[in-house]
Amino acid sequence: MFFVLSKIGAIVTAPPTIAIGMIVLSAILIWPAYTRAARVLLTVGAIILVALAYSPLHELVLLPLEYRFPQAPNDLPPPTGIIVLGGALNGELARLRAGAALANKYPKARLVFTGGSGSLGSSKLTEADFARRLWTSLGVSQAQALYEHKSRNTWENAIFTRELVNPKADERWILVTSAAHMPRSMGLFRKAGFSVIAYPTDYKPLGNLLDWDPVIPMANIELATHEWIGLLIYWLTGKIDALFPAPNREGMQASQSSLDALEMAAP
Repeated sequence: MFFVLSKIGAIVTAPPTIAIGMIVLSAILIWPAYTRAARVLLTVGAIILVALAYSPLHELVLLPLEYRFPQAPNDLPPPTGIIVLGGALNGELARLRAGAALANKYPKARLVFTGGSGSLGSSKLTEADFARRLWTSLGVSQAQALYEHKSRNTWENAIFTRELVNPKADERWILVTSAAHMPRSMGLFRKAGFSVIAYPTDYKPLGNLLDWDPVIPMANIELATHEWIGLLIYWLTGKIDALFPAPNREGMQASQSSLDALEMAAP
């Protein structure tokens, strides 16, 4: 039930969905005698759409998520294993490519992809099947790889991956996922008793001419809203211990350095 509600909630709470719904409802209300309500809804809906498409709002809500956890250092000691989270079928191939690159860099590490089908309907093809095909085409040794097919969301990613690899206290595991998704993922893995090192990837384009393409800001807003609502729901249901999971002290310093570098590079 939680899985179904989370999928439906992600759709109906997306800001573009809300704005479009208000405009459609205003069009319906124009025909009866509810013209005042229609004008209000139409105006508010139009303002929301313009703000979503042509304002820096998407940067304000996405940057805190993407830079909450710093990038892992290049001289990271060889890990026991590398975990790549599902979601790649939604166009997030960066995490799969990052997993393949790490597997080539650390050939003795186990490489785990976790992801079944996140669809509400039935699907025979899982994300793990897709990952196996892609990694095979990229030359990743399948003797090094493990695939978890059952999980449908990030909470199940954490639980089922822990059960699959049975991590030991002295082992070092890297967690690869999109930068915006990293705070929620780290919180869930910690709650599951699985200590991992954040390896964020797939940063969204910000602060350039693409900001004026309305598709990019609206997609970023939808992504960020999904993550913020996910953090709130998982915190309220006890699946994460902190509303906005944070790195350790060293990680916080590195994260601030990343933000400072971004501000200095901005025009």
